Amino acid sequence: MYVWGDCPTRRTFCFNTMRTRMKSVRNIQKITKAMKMVAASKLRAVQIRTENSRGLWQPFTALLGDVPSVDVKKNVIVAITSDKGLCGGINSTSVKVSKALHKLTSGPEKESKYVILGEKGKVQLIRDSKDNIEMTVSELQKNPINYTQIAVLADDILKNVEYDALRVVFNKFHSVISFKPTMTTILSPEVMEKESESGKVGDLDSYEIEGGETKSEILQNLTEFQFSCVMYNAALENACSELGARMSAMDSSSRNAVRTRMKSVRNIQKITKAMKMVAASKLRAVQIRTENSRGLWQPFTALLGDVPSVDVKKNVIVAITSDKGLCGGINSTSVKVSKALHKLTSGPEKESKYVILGEKGKVQLIRDSKDNIEMTVSELQKNPINYTQIAVLADDILKNVEYDALRVVFNKFHSVISFKPTMTTILSPEVMEKESESGKVGDLDSYEIEGGETKSEILQNLTEFQFSCVMYNAALENACSELGARMSAMDSSSRNAAVFILHK
Repeated sequence: MYVWGDCPTRRTFCFNTMRTRMKSVRNIQKITKAMKMVAASKLRAVQIRTENSRGLWQPFTALLGDVPSVDVKKNVIVAITSDKGLCGGINSTSVKVSKALHKLTSGPEKESKYVILGEKGKVQLIRDSKDNIEMTVSELQKNPINYTQIAVLADDILKNVEYDALRVVFNKFHSVISFKPTMTTILSPEVMEKESESGKVGDLDSYEIEGGETKSEILQNLTEFQFSCVMYNAALENACSELGARMSAMDSSSRNAVRTRMKSVRNIQKITKAMKMVAASKLRAVQIRTENSRGLWQPFTALLGDVPSVDVKKNVIVAITSDKGLCGGINSTSVKVSKALHKLTSGPEKESKYVILGEKGKVQLIRDSKDNIEMTVSELQKNPINYTQIAVLADDILKNVEYDALRVVFNKFHSVISFKPTMTTILSPEVMEKESESGKVGDLDSYEIEGGETKSEILQNLTEFQFSCVMYNAALENACSELGARMSAMDSSSRNAAVFILHK
């Protein structure tokens, strides 16, 4: 395959990036809306159970009190977080409070350990507090939270952890958009008895004890039951806060996705408007030159005729397309006509080859017609098209391609919104002479020849000049059609962008 004026690959236009980004934003928007709906559907049921669970641990506060400032040696911070993310800063808040509490309850004669519920809290705390983590629990919310499950977990913590005070850190639910980091303190039976005697917590001696149990046994049972009730409420409060935070986060993400998409659309609108103006500024000058160029090849049609149905062995289809896209279906039209023409002019004893002008035609035809491409030309419109440039190109094609008929396929310009796929046929001097004798084309014998040249030499010169003139007009017609199609495409794109922004 012979390549004339081949060039390095141009930079990819930013439209592709914007289209990809907008598609990604649309997909994100669908996901966040679905996640918001799922969170909303779960929230109401969990919220009712959360409100009911508050009545379980409140009597313990009235009976035993809540002493967050109690100073003990062995502190255990039970940090309740979630297993999943995408719920705002709910887990970060719990972790920050837990870290601050750990700092306050640590010292030379004091130790502070973590019990972490939830994968997100574990991931954040394990970075700088690995040695202080006593126990971790994951997938607490895999199934709906129930008291039996939490009671087993609370019993497991009490059996495996030595403590003087358990400090449960969780997020208390207020509304879909509001949650508050909260801490509840549960003292060990020994510390409780000591604090009770000092009057810092409820005085159990004022109550009558029945059943023969000692004060220590009652405190032990009360502590275990208090911890399971507090843990049950704390787990539900945190789950409720998580769902509310997820709803808010997904709603914000959906709105951000819309804003991002609108920003991309506005950027596209600016580009399309600018491209329309550029195409419009170029079109008028090219249009005048196109109309003037039509007078070059029309005398050849009157003299030699145009025989598209001529049946020859060697056909060469010169497909004229553009180097740039974003101009509607102009290039696809030329390629479709060229393929149909190739099918018609191919056969057992016939061959049909392509000469392709323009990168877009090359990209489309190379997929399934690579072996039939004789020559390609790129960046024909890098500089304004002129006859000298086209004459050199036409001469190069005639020297490097064997043909009986050259069939030039291009888009003829009619108006900004209208172009017509057109084909012009140029016969070789030998075929021209043969067809002239049979009367299918103009009769050259009726003209007087001066200058001593033979009929064959005149036909050779006429063919070369005819081909260069046809190519010059075809290149201008296609360039004019391209600019008109780009104006229409960019105008449609700008209007579509405006409609999208208006409806959002």
